[in-house]
Amino acid sequence: MSIEEKCYIDGDYLVFDLEKICGGCGDYEIHLSCADTPEKIDSWVQHLREKRWVTEELLSRFIQLTQPDAGNNREDNGKLRGVN
Repeated sequence: MSIEEKCYIDGDYLVFDLEKICGGCGDYEIHLSCADTPEKIDSWVQHLREKRWVTEELLSRFIQLTQPDAGNNREDNGKLRGVN
């Protein structure tokens, strides 16, 4: 399963697909406005590090997707194209 399938942007939300990540139920969603400054992103990184299901790869993807130019990579359906 690719990292792009586990963590992506859907509309105004950054989504962690818990079923694909750890076999859990549902999604863990973060509204993009809650991660739109370096300070907010850092706070989320610290918070996410406490989750058992979060890996360094997922944290890197989160940081990548919260960068200001990430929206330039969106496809028509609102999800981000995979960029490594």
